[in-house]
Amino acid sequence: MRVEHQWGRLRTLALIGIGCAALAFVIGFRGAAAGILAGLPISLVNYYLVYSAMQGLGDRPGPRAAFRLMQRMMLRLVLSGAILLAAAPLGLEVLLGALIGVLAEVLLYFGDAVRAALGKG
Repeated sequence: MRVEHQWGRLRTLALIGIGCAALAFVIGFRGAAAGILAGLPISLVNYYLVYSAMQGLGDRPGPRAAFRLMQRMMLRLVLSGAILLAAAPLGLEVLLGALIGVLAEVLLYFGDAVRAALGKG
């Protein structure tokens, strides 16, 4: 994947998160909107961590590259858990918003799956 493509994906991910936050705000869930905006940077960092680790794997991954990938996956888990733990004392609405922000990356992958299913990706 080219670097330009990676930045395009990060931009799309940011737009998904901002769109979700705007929708939550308009509906009246202001705490959830704040939580989404708080979780979104974690989602962006998580995407970048996996992307950069996958670039290091190459065609024939060695044990060192696989170990680096597992380290990144553990770091993703810690970052996601940290933002959820930080949001928990602020209430259920903020916690669920932070969860949506962290999982915004999954929405990006769903879009990829839909495009692939339609034969466009």
